[in-house]
Amino acid sequence: MRKNQSGLVSIIITSFVLLLMGLIVLGFGKIVNREQRQALDRQLNTQAQYAAESGVSQAIKAIRDYGFTGDKPTCAPLGGATPAETIIDNKNVDESRGVEITCIIINNTPGKLEYGTIGTDAKTIPLVSQNGTPLDTLTLTWQKVVTSTATPASYGCSAPQLPPAGSWNCSVGILRVDLVPTSGSLTRDSLSNNMYSALFYPTNAGASPTPTPYSSASGPSNQGLIVQTRCNNATPSDPAICSAKITGLSSPSYHMRIRSLYEASTISIEGTNNVGTEVSFTGAQSLIDSTGKASDVLRRVQVRTCSSRFCGDFPDYTLQTSDICKRYLFIPTPGGNNGYPTTDTASCVLPP
Repeated sequence: MRKNQSGLVSIIITSFVLLLMGLIVLGFGKIVNREQRQALDRQLNTQAQYAAESGVSQAIKAIRDYGFTGDKPTCAPLGGATPAETIIDNKNVDESRGVEITCIIINNTPGKLEYGTIGTDAKTIPLVSQNGTPLDTLTLTWQKVVTSTATPASYGCSAPQLPPAGSWNCSVGILRVDLVPTSGSLTRDSLSNNMYSALFYPTNAGASPTPTPYSSASGPSNQGLIVQTRCNNATPSDPAICSAKITGLSSPSYHMRIRSLYEASTISIEGTNNVGTEVSFTGAQSLIDSTGKASDVLRRVQVRTCSSRFCGDFPDYTLQTSDICKRYLFIPTPGGNNGYPTTDTASCVLPP
């Protein structure tokens, strides 16, 4: 019997080794399958992301190049024949691989305008109410652009002062706002007298921010204001948030030039009419929501973009025009062939 049992240990060891090798092979197979699935998921995610971004690009092209100004509140196709509608309704990205744009939603009249990383370079923003309703109040909210996870600088803002940049010890920048009405008949004098200009200075003094009134046709008394604005205290995770209000507006259309001094800021702008109802803005910013699909993977992208091909990036103190005319008055009127005009240039048609 001992002779018949001499191979039992070998059988047990062999079976154990085979079982162990089988488990190892099975484990490696699962790892390979998981890696393959993860690689496929990454590929499908990338394709879906690109499809969603393609939808954003199509919407931007329709808005800026073809003047699409309407809203598209649902995923349903527009069904129109205009170039803008055709571009928006084109949802195919790569039909052979099952990559497509499943939904594009466009809001060309948002109730809140949001801008990131506004610094000392000015941003010009058209503030035009959607239905021509006169604006009454503008609310501006801003905070420092967070560039790291470090604790924000101590708040420390007190009496208004404009120190050198290296001596600024506040966690929020000063917001400079220039505002001018742009509806109705405009003249040089009306633009100069109706312009509002203020420095909103962050402070932790006072119980609440005091709204600053806009006064039309007030000239210098409405310009160069320094307004102390209430901000909440900074925390290690969030910088201080400041809010200011401009009241007493009466026009449906304004242009605002805005910049953030000392610290770059993210800024949002909201408006209400004289009964406190939110006003939607047109021609300033478009909110685009696009969803892309690759096989069974969906990716959604939301972006804000300007509604104009110029995007409000006008240089400061420059004349924006297609033609520039210079008029000369010669006293006394020159004569002869001396290279100068023989008559005054009384119009934009230059003499031969």
